[in-house]
Amino acid sequence: MTTTDRRVQEFLQVVKRCCELTNVKLVWGKGASLTALGEPRGELAGYFSAPHGRSPGVLAVARGRPRSKWLAVLAHEFGHMSQWFFNDPAWTVTTMPNGQDAQELMDDWVDGKLELDADEITDIFNRVRVCELDADARALQYIKDYRLPVNIEVYKREIADMDYSYRLMQRTRRWKRTKVRPGRLPKLKLDQE
Repeated sequence: MTTTDRRVQEFLQVVKRCCELTNVKLVWGKGASLTALGEPRGELAGYFSAPHGRSPGVLAVARGRPRSKWLAVLAHEFGHMSQWFFNDPAWTVTTMPNGQDAQELMDDWVDGKLELDADEITDIFNRVRVCELDADARALQYIKDYRLPVNIEVYKREIADMDYSYRLMQRTRRWKRTKVRPGRLPKLKLDQE
């Protein structure tokens, strides 16, 4: 076993153990994508859903892609799991004052199931983007700490592309994964340290 393989195994063991201790089921998809229950836009590379009552949560990752890609997705979703576990403001910000989930409201608005005014749309998208960018910053830290075989510059580019896609969705009311222009990377907590 190579040093890189050992580091990957160490990270996987940490994720597995954390899932066991927090009532979260770890699910490995065999294909390049998987479908989350209730996901209106179809297939995903991974997702995290928190436990509710006695029902376990789920941390799911599609592994039918190159290892560097699914490890980056795992690190991101594990970032969400740590937000939830520590009740971090980056996680709780997605709960609206009336108890609704900002991600669900965003999805309903994009799908035309809900009408919102401009201020509400901005607030919802800002909340979702805070949560996602924080999970990405955590993922970058895991990648660095465990020295995972993920190209950090490529991952940062993917973060920027996803953030830009959210910004476009806010303007167009349509989901389209888009690439950002060079030099327009969002600032992450990790970059500011």
